[in-house]
Amino acid sequence: MISTISEGAPRAPIGREGFEKALQKAGVSMPVSDWYAKRDSLSSLVSTEMWRPRIRLGAPQKDHYLFLNYMKVHDAPEYIDFENNVWRPMAEEWVKEGSQSGWVFATKVLPSGTDTTYAAYSADIYPSWDAAFKQRSVRTTFDKIHSGKNFQQTMDRLPKLRDLARRELWVVVERVAKK
Repeated sequence: MISTISEGAPRAPIGREGFEKALQKAGVSMPVSDWYAKRDSLSSLVSTEMWRPRIRLGAPQKDHYLFLNYMKVHDAPEYIDFENNVWRPMAEEWVKEGSQSGWVFATKVLPSGTDTTYAAYSADIYPSWDAAFKQRSVRTTFDKIHSGKNFQQTMDRLPKLRDLARRELWVVVERVAKK
């Protein structure tokens, strides 16, 4: 699986001619048709999705692990508010203390519609396997960050906002960043 994250709206596809120029610029002397044939002999495109990153804290690095949490959303405006105002400050604390290396919250752009299984995801990013599976108290962090708020009342809202549709564990095998 390949994931590409960019700021703002994605660029329009560059087409065959634009791709040929990009290959030349990269020093690849292989003709475009040969490049496509080689790619297709090694992999198959199963699906394409487009996501809008709403919150990004930290960044995954090579050999980091992440739990990707796909959400079926019942109340999008309230759920986005919850992630931004309740979960984000806690994720910032975990990144600051080093128990996580990052956190992402995104909403799906395409495909969309009532048959879409999930409409949002969060990614909990960890610097190591041990960090990914280390037990931690969400309640302790909540009480520290949201003093004066009732933990149970706040968390009781979640089932009305979203359901966890699927959770996957990923490892970052490579990371390419623009200089």
